[in-house]
Amino acid sequence: IRWSVLFSRKFSNRRRTYAINYLFGEELKTFVEELHGGETMSNSLFVSLVNQKKNTLESLRPWVILRKVDSSLTVLGADGITNFKTLPTGFRVPFLRRRPSGKKTAIVLRTGNNLRYVDQIPFGTEQEHKDDIDYFFIDRANSRFAFTGTRDQTYTIYLNYIGTSTELTVATIATWSWDFPSEYHPLLAFKIATTNKAGIDYDEINARMAQMHGIDTEEMMRSMIFWDDALQRAELSV
Repeated sequence: IRWSVLFSRKFSNRRRTYAINYLFGEELKTFVEELHGGETMSNSLFVSLVNQKKNTLESLRPWVILRKVDSSLTVLGADGITNFKTLPTGFRVPFLRRRPSGKKTAIVLRTGNNLRYVDQIPFGTEQEHKDDIDYFFIDRANSRFAFTGTRDQTYTIYLNYIGTSTELTVATIATWSWDFPSEYHPLLAFKIATTNKAGIDYDEINARMAQMHGIDTEEMMRSMIFWDDALQRAELSV
């Protein structure tokens, strides 16, 4: 999938002023190189910097767009604290959804119309709750989770969580796209350019350019946070 980026603006560097309308993919790399005055960046460095910047951005808050629900697993009636389930690929943290009582939980068990809401307990306290029903714990180091107690039947597990976007690789540069709306994709390029100009390729001119890119980055970041805040408020009917 190639995304049309809804972004057109003039940028200046030491060599030229230019306008850019582009498709996200290989064009993001071209954009980064243009921000560096046309200097070529290796694919491996580009991939490393994109993943570093996107992962840092994604870890800043529980973005609505990164919320996911995994329902691929079941829990048997007899499953206990040693019957581990594997966390979904890209799992970052549980996402707590409000249930009818007003309390929040990340896991709902369902069979037919029968629902069970399961509360999380700290990892390491599972022995204390071994025989207590409707609790779960996460062994984050080993990417797995398990339930305490036993149940009357087999249930489908609905695990709500905040995930991560797909990692960029050298092989997917031409087709990879970030999960966020296309108008925010240039944020990655500005962050990469700021890092390079203020650190890797520092000189007096690049220092001034890094400051300009930093302003663009800050403006776009505020816009992205405002957009996510609106999505979260909408769910609360505020």
